[in-house]
Amino acid sequence: MVAMTSSEEELRAHLIKFLESKGLVYNKSYRLGRIEIDLVALGKYDIWDDKSSNENIIYAFEMKLASTSSLIKDVIEQAITRLLMVDYSVIVIPCTANIWVNDKEKKEINIDEEVKKRANGTYSKSLGIICIGNEGEIKVVRKPKRSTIVINELRQKIIKEMSNKTLF
Repeated sequence: MVAMTSSEEELRAHLIKFLESKGLVYNKSYRLGRIEIDLVALGKYDIWDDKSSNENIIYAFEMKLASTSSLIKDVIEQAITRLLMVDYSVIVIPCTANIWVNDKEKKEINIDEEVKKRANGTYSKSLGIICIGNEGEIKVVRKPKRSTIVINELRQKIIKEMSNKTLF
């Protein structure tokens, strides 16, 4: 049996490798007031169309193992609130996970399909979904739509803070 992605840290590490390969600046655990975003990335690169951009694009990524209905609901709700601050909000999950079906038995499911099915409301349809495979491969399950509800003051604050950060 292939080892599954076992932690949010592991998901984050694979995502960071991908973001660095695209030349984006990122910040783990970014705080804006009382809201904490798992990972924020900034750059003049559109990772969805795989091309350079003339403007800074801000991405918010929420990592979750999401192996229960309540965890899936939580990560969708968190990602929706990020649409107020960033251009693209994305849920990052493992492609598959073992879930308990009863006291003694686990079953392997495709979490990406479950999240896609549930993230289908007015705002959650705008969320992107990325799953990370057992070997660390990045799979875009659904491209996000650019947020239409961004509060520009929050967006500018993130750009200002992230622009001061450099990659070494």
